Amino acid sequence: SLSITTINPESKGSISKDGSKTIVNPKFLSSTKDIELLKLALKFCLKLLRSEPINEYVLKIEDIDNIENNPEKYINNNIFSGHHLIGGMQDSINSNFEIKGTQSLYVCDASIFNNYAASNIHSSVLLMADIFSNKFVQKNKGET
Repeated sequence: SLSITTINPESKGSISKDGSKTIVNPKFLSSTKDIELLKLALKFCLKLLRSEPINEYVLKIEDIDNIENNPEKYINNNIFSGHHLIGGMQDSINSNFEIKGTQSLYVCDASIFNNYAASNIHSSVLLMADIFSNKFVQKNKGET
């Protein structure tokens, strides 16, 4: 199984407010550059799967006709974001992971990072969760 993920995509969503209504528009795959990169990745994967010695272990390439003849349609129907939502909150929290100006509201997920080297930052998020939980317990010891 292969998974293709864009790192640092140009497609960027937005969150806005309209009165009390929150409007989320992910704009996923809205950049033609992102789609072109995914097409190149698909082409590379096909070449890899057909190369020796890998090809002798490949039983089937699913939806090969669409991948080869209509890669953009294949991408739009099958590719999803495998990366974690990273960034956006890094300037909004203090060193205790508390939202600045808001008492007792915390954020500790991938949104606290401003830079990342790869799409899977699971171990980094776990480390931050450990640091946060220790700080939180220390700060709230003895409170009920």
